[in-house]
Amino acid sequence: MALRVADVLPGRRDDNRAVTAAAGLLAAVSGASPGSVMAELLTVTTTQQYSGTASPQGTTASFDVLFTPVQNATDLVSISAGSVYTGESASLTIQAIASDDSPLTLFGPYSMNDFFQTVPLSTITNNAFTDFSAQDIKGLRFSIQNFAGFAPSGFPSITLPVGTEFQFVAVPEPAAAMLLGCGLAAVLIGRRFRKLRSAVSAR
Repeated sequence: MALRVADVLPGRRDDNRAVTAAAGLLAAVSGASPGSVMAELLTVTTTQQYSGTASPQGTTASFDVLFTPVQNATDLVSISAGSVYTGESASLTIQAIASDDSPLTLFGPYSMNDFFQTVPLSTITNNAFTDFSAQDIKGLRFSIQNFAGFAPSGFPSITLPVGTEFQFVAVPEPAAAMLLGCGLAAVLIGRRFRKLRSAVSAR
């Protein structure tokens, strides 16, 4: 099925759509920031509960949430649910797991200074992640470290319930961007040819 500019950017005149889409293509090919390309938001939903408890003092508890790889991800935007129990003193780290199993730290290590509190992950992480170079992400690793030992209120812990959503920003693959570019070029050339033909016919 042929892809028209109108299908990509609906609601604009053809010439405006072509210019806007071409700008997005240039940004994608040139490696510009995710905000300047035709990026999309992708959501991954967990199907089981995850939890970890750091005990005793000096220990770290971690778990990996694995999923079908998100291709060309550039940012973890938000985590919809889950929480951290801070205990007497703890540190939280969140890492992305790349397709080659290498970890990429997105958040932390962050000291949880609100002692004996249950803190929602959404309030900790939303808008706190830094952008990273586009790559395939196949999971997230959550780690909580216990700094102060056992307290009557329990060890630090972290929990993700079933249905927790992770929202990622992803950019088009270079091949898809080039294909889109060829289509846009054809649209622009076709429009210019039709204008020229109309002008000649009017004489």
